[in-house]
Amino acid sequence: MGAGETTRDTKIIADFFKQHGKALSFKKGRRVPATEMESRMLYLKSGYAVAYLAAPSIKRAYYTYGPADIIQFGQLTNTTGGSLTYVALTNLVLYSVPSALMWRAIDKRPDMAIALMRQVIRYNEFHARRIENLSYRYASDKLTYRILNLAERFGTAKDGKIYIRVPVTHRALGMFVNMARESVSREIEKLVTKGLISYNRQRIVILEPEKLVKSLHETIRTDWSTILTMVTPKN
Repeated sequence: MGAGETTRDTKIIADFFKQHGKALSFKKGRRVPATEMESRMLYLKSGYAVAYLAAPSIKRAYYTYGPADIIQFGQLTNTTGGSLTYVALTNLVLYSVPSALMWRAIDKRPDMAIALMRQVIRYNEFHARRIENLSYRYASDKLTYRILNLAERFGTAKDGKIYIRVPVTHRALGMFVNMARESVSREIEKLVTKGLISYNRQRIVILEPEKLVKSLHETIRTDWSTILTMVTPKN
């Protein structure tokens, strides 16, 4: 999917939610159980959030959301959020629309149906990356992959560096890659010592993107063109 298609799809979806949705605001740290949003789809206008899959004996970070993301796609098929809880990593502004209203728009507007289909494909790729991330054997590779993945989704390039806009704690990183917080802290310190990243107040900056890619011991994924293109000078 090209950049033009992505921009067009984003505008179609954003305009629909803004026109038909109810605006919701949440402060940083606010927790919202998915059960409070049943039969509704959410569009994240601004801010960052994470979904946690909480069970009686275990808690796992499930998905990270940023601006222009749609939350609760499953509500289109009446799939409940189960034990998901959304947590605002920053102040959030959302638009909420009933799933039934979205279905009517899909039925009457081919452009909306196509835009949503492309979004579903995009999110499926993100979930595939998550599974791929966990397939790495070494702790250092798991963490490095996660950082690179965050950079692809939430990174901004400047002066050859990539600034990851979403705030992340050591604990949250550990949840995503199935590592203890202490192990994450050790691996981050190694990357900082090598000059590959900086980490300050939950913000990660990739100082040497190409070197960070090459630091992976395994080659389960070899295509990091998105990362490298971000910091390639344009002629």
